[in-house]
Amino acid sequence: MSDADSKEQLSDTVAAFPKRGGSSVERPFFYFYYEVAVDAQGRIQLPAKWKKKSGGDWDLIAIRVRDSVLEKDYIQVVTTETFDRKTQPMEDAEFNDFGATAERHDLAERVMPLEFDKSARFALAEHFLEATGLGPDNRAVLIGFKDRFDIYCAKDRPMVKQSDKANLRNRKLNSF
Repeated sequence: MSDADSKEQLSDTVAAFPKRGGSSVERPFFYFYYEVAVDAQGRIQLPAKWKKKSGGDWDLIAIRVRDSVLEKDYIQVVTTETFDRKTQPMEDAEFNDFGATAERHDLAERVMPLEFDKSARFALAEHFLEATGLGPDNRAVLIGFKDRFDIYCAKDRPMVKQSDKANLRNRKLNSF
């Protein structure tokens, strides 16, 4: 094997992130944004850059979220670890905490695990497609950030940018 081949092989390996105890685990890093088609079955292609380098698929959960500025729904996709961390307070709530029960029931209607086919496509439930305006006539925009990404209807992209600006005005951002 020549040096060029070994350098290429090294550059194709996944950068593993250290986990407690010294072992390493591959973690998702969703970045940038992509505009992709939605086929007649409501399937969306996961960008090649977002696929697992070691093969297999990520364990992802889709959550339908309401954008209060747009007054429209969009889909946020998170890893199962992020979902578990964010829903832990609901899980820890007392059995007779009816507020937590109502939150769980509401969330159950807005959550679905994503299953991938051999081509790394995932299908969204019909009510997800209807609520977001996604379908064969409307492309999807995937906007990534670390361990999560959002899915919007492409025709809403100009409004999303305006919504983002409005939401930014309401936040104090700290530089890294």
